[in-house]
Amino acid sequence: EKVREEAERKRELIQAGQAELEQMVREAEERSAKRRQAAIEESARREQEAASKNSLLLGSDLSKEESWTAVCELIDFKRDAKADLSSFKSLLIQLKHAT
Repeated sequence: EKVREEAERKRELIQAGQAELEQMVREAEERSAKRRQAAIEESARREQEAASKNSLLLGSDLSKEESWTAVCELIDFKRDAKADLSSFKSLLIQLKHAT
């Protein structure tokens, strides 16, 4: 009798543990899906902002000087990079004076 009660209690504890584990897994998956969806929405928002900024900056009604200013705004010349950007900068200056 006592052995059967202990076995029944053990089975109930195992079932309760499995149910709790399944609940934890579901909650973790829901949090992950929410984070993933938030990241997708943020990325889409940033892309839309960048596209609208680019279309405003690179519109056809800009003067020659304004268009080069827009190009320079799109390029981060102040970034801390180990790559040598001097040839890229000189190429941009040559293109600016050539047109």
